Amino acid sequence: MSFFRYPLSLSNQFLAAICVLMLSGIAGTLFLGVTAIRAADTEAAEHESRLALHRLKAEQEQLPVQQQSATIWDDAVRAAQSDNRQWLIENLGTWLQEYFGHDETMLVSPEGYLTYVWRDGTTVPPEDWGDRAPVLAALIGDMRREMRAASVGLADATEVIAHMSVGDLVTIGGRGSMVSIVPIVPDTDRLVQPVGREFLHVAVRYIDAALSERVAAPIELNQPRFLSEPPDDPTVRAVALADAQGRPIMWFAWNPSRPGMVLVRELVPAFALALAIGGMVVALLSWLLVNASVRLQRSEEKARHLALHDPLSGLPNRASFERHLTAALKDLAAGGPTVGLVCLDVDRFKLVNDSLGHPAGDELIRVVARRLQDALRPGDLPARLGGDEFAVVLRARSSEGQDRFCADLARRLSQPYELSGEVIHASASIGCVAADPVRPEEPDALMRKADFALYRAKRDGRARHRVFDSSMARTMLRRNDMERDLRRALQTGLELVTVYQPVFDGRGQFSGAASALRWNHPEQGTLGPELFVPLAEERGLVQALGQQALSRACKFAAEADLPEIAVDVSPIQLRDDQFPRKLTTILVATGLSPSRLELGLTPGGRQGEDEAMIRGIAEIKRLGVSVSVSNFETRFAALPAMRSLGIDTLRIDRTFVRRLEEDDYLLRVAQVMVDLARGVGMKVSADGVETAQEHALLLDLGCSRFRGQLFSEPMEPVQLMHRYCRPSPASA
Repeated sequence: MSFFRYPLSLSNQFLAAICVLMLSGIAGTLFLGVTAIRAADTEAAEHESRLALHRLKAEQEQLPVQQQSATIWDDAVRAAQSDNRQWLIENLGTWLQEYFGHDETMLVSPEGYLTYVWRDGTTVPPEDWGDRAPVLAALIGDMRREMRAASVGLADATEVIAHMSVGDLVTIGGRGSMVSIVPIVPDTDRLVQPVGREFLHVAVRYIDAALSERVAAPIELNQPRFLSEPPDDPTVRAVALADAQGRPIMWFAWNPSRPGMVLVRELVPAFALALAIGGMVVALLSWLLVNASVRLQRSEEKARHLALHDPLSGLPNRASFERHLTAALKDLAAGGPTVGLVCLDVDRFKLVNDSLGHPAGDELIRVVARRLQDALRPGDLPARLGGDEFAVVLRARSSEGQDRFCADLARRLSQPYELSGEVIHASASIGCVAADPVRPEEPDALMRKADFALYRAKRDGRARHRVFDSSMARTMLRRNDMERDLRRALQTGLELVTVYQPVFDGRGQFSGAASALRWNHPEQGTLGPELFVPLAEERGLVQALGQQALSRACKFAAEADLPEIAVDVSPIQLRDDQFPRKLTTILVATGLSPSRLELGLTPGGRQGEDEAMIRGIAEIKRLGVSVSVSNFETRFAALPAMRSLGIDTLRIDRTFVRRLEEDDYLLRVAQVMVDLARGVGMKVSADGVETAQEHALLLDLGCSRFRGQLFSEPMEPVQLMHRYCRPSPASA
């Protein structure tokens, strides 16, 4: 039979759950509180016990230190030997009692007789041992034995025995006492005692109420006292004072503090108030939960939407897209409608962000999303993957239909945009692939194909679309094969070789060399860097490739004693915050001076200049390495900024050099560029000089360094060394 005759509403279920949770919480809190109180009280008592033991031990350890303030003294030795009672009373009796609280003082002669006794504030006959003889005789014997052992072979044992002591807890006259014995020795070398003729000083401190107060005061113990038996009261805390054999002599007892109970007394009013407030809260919740259940349902729906949608564009996000693409491919494998995948990037999106600001960039994303949705039909799913990347899953379209969709989408996205009160022109590069209905690929494989088609659209000039076809498939396979071969070449280091092209100054004098990697591919022959460096950048191999090239070039430059060596680096290397450290390691290992190294930023290195790249250049400059850039015709407006970044040299690219003789306009542009570069303190060099006419033109323009076939082909290291260099003394 059900406990409730009628089913509870959702709000009442919530309320019942809250009441159960609240009661459980109160019970749990009480249980945890009692446990915590007990634990706190126990820990406080344990802590007080440790402090009490420490204080008692400190009192015992201080006893010989206090004695030695009066026993290491020439006057003490003379007084003991001459039995100067007045001196002994004043310094070993009255003073030690009044200043340190010693209750008894005794002086023992080398023969073992008592020569002086101070007890209860007065001098007593020396022969009066009382019941002390058995206890003290054993300790005195121990002291003598230790002194003899330490004094063997010494004419004067003062230094080795001065700070020796023997002590214990004993019972004297029916009361527990602390006893310490030390030798009386001189404090200067003007007085020498024969070994074994030292008097001993015995100090006794009673374990009494005065000591209990002295022990308890610094650590604030309640009602301290010494007991002759362990306490029967479980609320009283006590620690045993044991002698050297571990036998309890006395018990130090006190009433332990109970911070847990103190806390309870302080928290009871607050706890009662909390219960009252909790009751009111439950009453309020019973009213609010009716509305809250409705809002909760709406919030859940909104949360589900946000988890699967991009907040900026309102489109499904990557997670939703991947889920939908996977489902569509499974449906295709089961005989469902065709599937096409479209990937697109907004061209020059970063330029909009940089020139108009991020709000304009955000608005561009929103407009692109709206135009993308306008181009779709039911069944298609658009998504924003991140940044300026979008994707679409097309359903039930033929190959021709997918191609028409991409062409229409490229047209729509090329229409002008009004952003931040300005009209701008933007476009999109689009890649498309149709899933194979016979053997559908995995989602990742299909994405790679669409990305490759997108890359081809960008390479072909942007603002267009490309459909993945068999030629692209062959290209992908070739690139995958080349990546595999490049990884092997990097591991073995045998196929990658470095050649060096001499560099000459304006007078035709040899001034250094520029290094370049060549790949002796076992099947494709010798490949230049332009054929495999972009692949290395794309596949994450450029760090290892660049490290190898830089290390080889610096090692050769140091061995050949080159005036300067130029090495090209990728922008990916500069964005690595570890690159300056790696460069320093290479320079140190090869012994090459940083001033003889020039790092040339490849054309890709100037695209997307960012903070990481700027920091990398600054770190390189701090090392003393110079930096150059090439392909300058695109950098006219950036020359002053380049100089502010520390760029030292502007290089005229060989493709630009070849056009100078044919185009007067380019020649005038080059003259302005060279003049501006030199005006901001930069040097100008020319690459790929092939004819005397080109050399003459460039020399007239103001170039100061040249390299190219007119002067020399790239050489093997041995050829360059024999023709232009002499080995450095270190390498020789």
